[in-house]
Amino acid sequence: MARTTQLVLEILNAEKERLFQYASYRLHDIRDVEDVLQDIYVKILDNPEHFNKTKNKRAYLYRTLSNECTDHLRTLVVKYIAI
Repeated sequence: MARTTQLVLEILNAEKERLFQYASYRLHDIRDVEDVLQDIYVKILDNPEHFNKTKNKRAYLYRTLSNECTDHLRTLVVKYIAI
């Protein structure tokens, strides 16, 4: 495993519980929270160099999570309206 990826994993693990709490606050459904967290982990791990170039990594994580939660909620609204 590349050193860059290892550093990203360490940061993600350090923030794991707080990210989970934030996503739970936004989404209220454990399955949705797990899906969204997995999605942001994959996005960040697909491009760890970009993440490492970011000055405030914690803010980047939360902004990415916030955007992903918003996208997920938007998708739910569209599905609900379609029914």
